[in-house]
Amino acid sequence: MVAIEDAGVSNALVEPALAALRRDRPDLARPPLRTIYTGFSSVVVSTGSGFTVRIGRNQQAGDTHERKWRVVSLLDDLPVAVPRPEWQVPPGPEVRFGAAAYPTIEGITLPWDRPVSAEVVGQLARFLARLHGITDPAVRDSVDSLEVWRTWVLEMVESSIALLAGELSSADHGRLTRWHRAEFVPRICGLGDRDVVVVHGDFWHDNLVIGPDGLAGVIDWEAAELADPAVDLAPVWDIDPALGAALLRGYQDQLGPDGSLAERVRLFRIARNLGGVAWSVDNDDAEEYADSLLKVRSVLPLLA
Repeated sequence: MVAIEDAGVSNALVEPALAALRRDRPDLARPPLRTIYTGFSSVVVSTGSGFTVRIGRNQQAGDTHERKWRVVSLLDDLPVAVPRPEWQVPPGPEVRFGAAAYPTIEGITLPWDRPVSAEVVGQLARFLARLHGITDPAVRDSVDSLEVWRTWVLEMVESSIALLAGELSSADHGRLTRWHRAEFVPRICGLGDRDVVVVHGDFWHDNLVIGPDGLAGVIDWEAAELADPAVDLAPVWDIDPALGAALLRGYQDQLGPDGSLAERVRLFRIARNLGGVAWSVDNDDAEEYADSLLKVRSVLPLLA
């Protein structure tokens, strides 16, 4: 049994992945092994070899495993590091939802509890402008298409609203339903190929690595897809609205004004938080469900 310095980790998922790593690449698996993050889709373990091991924790993570690492292998023209694996094991009998190990990007995730400097805001804006400007067909073909993303996001929002029928007041649920029908669905259904870009898909504090010189890396690419660029500008508002507003301004400084962008960010701030409800139910996670309800209530004031 592999020793892991974290009592809260799911050994049934982590131990097989680390056992496979020790067998295949013992040089990457030197102790200490420490769980550093458990998210919606992955458990992340650091090794004494200076590597990070990302281990899928649900079927969704397994389904996106190969695509995620294929995407990052093509991202050669970005201004900061992205995780490129030196070892992988696909989902299967050995490691249920797959795993990969990549050199650790040195730094800390963007702190939640203090203001972000203007320098880092500028780096974030430049990163997104570069990512969203990718036109290489190989990269665009490696992520989910517009139609795949459109189907997923429409189904996710609709199912989340249905699940909330007994959790919100009838007035709030009615407002949410009207927002969905009158604003969100027309926006998503009206998107064409020229309206979408390669997005990271989960561009928020826990996936942004900060080093001594500012932004050092962007991790967790399993949600990469072709989508409205507002998808990447919405997440940071949940933690720091001042950062969200500054990033929106900095992004438009890079690419020029977009008269509808702020409105689209509002739509995706609501949609993102609705998505947590459906995920929590699908994965039978009561703690995340409670947190998702709080997040949904926090964005109700954004409804028209």
